[in-house]
Amino acid sequence: MNRRFRLFLLLILFASPGLFSGACGGKNAPAPEKSFTITDHAGRAVGFSKIPDKIISLSPGTTEIIFALGLNDKLLGVTSFCDYPAEAQRIDQVGGYSTVDKEKVVDKIGGDRDGAVIFASTIHIKPGGVLSDLERLGYKTVVLEANTIERLFDCMKLVNEICGGGSAAGAVIQSLEARVHAVKSRINASVPRVTVMHEVFGGHWIAGADTLENDIITAAGGINIAASTGAGYGQINIESIIDANPDKIVVVSQMGTMVDGLVSSEITDNPVFRVLDAVKNRRVYVIDADIVSRSGPRAVGGLEEYAKILHPEIFGDSAFPH
Repeated sequence: MNRRFRLFLLLILFASPGLFSGACGGKNAPAPEKSFTITDHAGRAVGFSKIPDKIISLSPGTTEIIFALGLNDKLLGVTSFCDYPAEAQRIDQVGGYSTVDKEKVVDKIGGDRDGAVIFASTIHIKPGGVLSDLERLGYKTVVLEANTIERLFDCMKLVNEICGGGSAAGAVIQSLEARVHAVKSRINASVPRVTVMHEVFGGHWIAGADTLENDIITAAGGINIAASTGAGYGQINIESIIDANPDKIVVVSQMGTMVDGLVSSEITDNPVFRVLDAVKNRRVYVIDADIVSRSGPRAVGGLEEYAKILHPEIFGDSAFPH
């Protein structure tokens, strides 16, 4: 083969890279992953060069979301409060909810900063907090926060988008949305609203406006007597409870792993509250705190339970799917 012919062949090869695509992968070769950017619930733009294959969850609700979407094979670290589902308790812990150990987080992820995501809450973004430390080290952090059912679904969709859950995870979200619609569609304008006091902690700590509990109460056809007292959680005095005279009182059976159970006897055994319609009519109920306070998929079940409590004439015999 003379020199001129060899040069001719080289020109063909470089000018037509697809000519020998079968030997080099060609159209069957995997396409390179595309980078993408999301906006988290703190309004921050977070860029990814690929879909993460390592997840750290700093919130019990987010941990439940990750399991519900079938992404738990990527989950490397959780907090000591992440106790549901049971499998979550077998995952290595990186500290408490508000006491995250950043060294443990770094140890779980290692040097693969581009292939990992840390899901956090607004509690973690205070100046000088663990999130700012992790971001300075180059780790990807995403803040999720939900004080409504709709916002919960936004969290789930964002986790699905970031972690590549795909259509199977999308179907899980759609199923939960359908359950919420099934409740809301039966609470029409003709359904009388029931006034409720929702006690989240001993000493008459209540859930006010801008809380997940408040949104659940509203969606279930109730009026939260604490909504007018302000946003978030706080104590309500006995005089205010008596003045509001709620139709029904709901107390929680537990609050994650933080405290022992709060029993309804704090209301029913107090002689001061015997004037309340809810006490006189034996309408003091107990509900599992985790299904109405955690911004995870079980909040949909919390809505269904609340609907039965507030409107048994509509939902009392309903067999909600779980």
